[in-house]
Amino acid sequence: MTRRGTLLALLALLALPLAPGLQAQPSGTRPWLLIDSKAMTLAIMQGDTAVKTYENIAIGSGGTSWDKRLGDGKTPLGEYRILEIRPSSRFHLFMHLDYPTIHNALQARSQGDLDEADFQRIQAAHRARRATPQDTVLGGYIGIHGTGAGSLEIHRDINWTDGCIALTNEQINDLSGRIQTGTFVRIR
Repeated sequence: MTRRGTLLALLALLALPLAPGLQAQPSGTRPWLLIDSKAMTLAIMQGDTAVKTYENIAIGSGGTSWDKRLGDGKTPLGEYRILEIRPSSRFHLFMHLDYPTIHNALQARSQGDLDEADFQRIQAAHRARRATPQDTVLGGYIGIHGTGAGSLEIHRDINWTDGCIALTNEQINDLSGRIQTGTFVRIR
């Protein structure tokens, strides 16, 4: 990417309304989620205080990365929002995150991995406050979900997802009653 192209991309980012995934830190009044991929926990946070922690979560079979790409099995690190919470025949319940964000797209484009057309599609989706394209080189369909009919033994022993964060069905049911769409999520 040329210097001018990088400058234009940064200016476009500054012109965006508060797009999901690029909003300010969570406020102290609304709960938010902290996913710790080293401790393998998901905590519901109120300000800087954990009010509920779910242990023994599973992440992507490829670990975590700031540079997630389609099919790598990695869970993307960063800050996201929950777009929707819906039942899932495969995973019991699915909380869809707004991955990829503009930040993810800018990073991939600057590395030469994302073409301009797909960057524009992602940017347009964020401007319109709708789900981003899930079919780019960045992958998609990243969320927090249950185990469904899957093995709890496997869930306890290995990271088995394609990049999502998995809890047991009981944990995801409890979590769904405590948060809502728009909830801020930090994955570290």
